[in-house]
Amino acid sequence: MAPEHGLYRLVRAVAEYPLVAVLTSPRNDPGRIARALLAAGWGEELRLSVAARLGLPDEAVFADLSLTDARRREFPYPNVVVLEHARTETAPLLGLADEDYEQRRPGADSSGGLITKLEVRAVSLAKLGLCEDSLVWDIGADSGSVGLEAARLARRGHVWAIEKNVEAAAGARANAARMRATNYTLVRAKAPAGLDAWPDPDAVFIGGSGGELGTLIPLCLECLRPGGRVVMNFTTLENLAQATGLLARSGAIWELVQVQCARSRPILDLHRLQAQNPIWILTATPSGDHHP
Repeated sequence: MAPEHGLYRLVRAVAEYPLVAVLTSPRNDPGRIARALLAAGWGEELRLSVAARLGLPDEAVFADLSLTDARRREFPYPNVVVLEHARTETAPLLGLADEDYEQRRPGADSSGGLITKLEVRAVSLAKLGLCEDSLVWDIGADSGSVGLEAARLARRGHVWAIEKNVEAAAGARANAARMRATNYTLVRAKAPAGLDAWPDPDAVFIGGSGGELGTLIPLCLECLRPGGRVVMNFTTLENLAQATGLLARSGAIWELVQVQCARSRPILDLHRLQAQNPIWILTATPSGDHHP
C-alpha cells in the first residue's frame, strides 16, 4: 500500500497496535476498511466491531466480526470501527533467516537462492543508518530481503523497491504479503525508470543495477535528503571499480568494507566451515555531508 492511499495510516496503526478505533466517513466505511486490511494480509486473527449511531434511539453495535463478513455488509452511519487482534509478531526487526524469504533459484540444480545473505544484510542495513521514519529506496530488490527488513526498522517510514525480473518481483511481493509489510511498495521495472516519481530518500540501497550504475549513482546522490546515504553491494571487481570511479568524479565521500563469512556445515558427526562469496559494501554520501 502506498502512503497516498486514504487508509494507509490506519493500516499502519493496526500493524503497530493491538487495539485501534477509527471514526469512519462515507468514503472510508467499515466495508472499505475491511477490504484494505484483507489486502494487507490480515485474516481471522483480526476482529472488527462497529458501533453505529451512538447516543441516538437507533444505536446499534455489531461486535466481533471477521473482515470477510464486514467487507460485504452495510452499516448505519455515522459509526466507529474498533479493530482488535492479539499480538502474534515474534520475528526480529533485524536478522531474519535467509530461509524466511521466498527466493529465486539461479538454476534447477542449485540449492542456494538469489538473496542478500543475513550477515551482509545486517551490515548493509547498519550502513544505511535508518531511523523509524526513514524513506528508503531499494534498487534491484530481488527477493526483497534488504528492503523488507528496512521496512521493519523504519516502521513509520516507507520503502520503495524496484526489481526488473518477473519471478524475483513476484517472490518479493509474496514475501511482503506474508510479513504484512504495508509500508513497502514494489515496482516491477528496470531502474532508473520511474524513480523520478518517488519522494527523495533518506537512504538508498543498490543491490543490483542492471548495468545502469553510471545513471543510478549520480541520480541517487542528487536525490538524497541531507545526511542521507547510498549503500551498494558488489560481487565483481569491475562494478566496484566503476562505482568508486563515479563517486570520485562526483566528489562524494565514500567508505568500503569487505564482508566474507563462513557458515558451519555438518560433516558426519562433526562440523566444518563453508565460505560464502566475499561482498564489497560501498557507502557514499554527497560532498559536504558527514562521512559514512
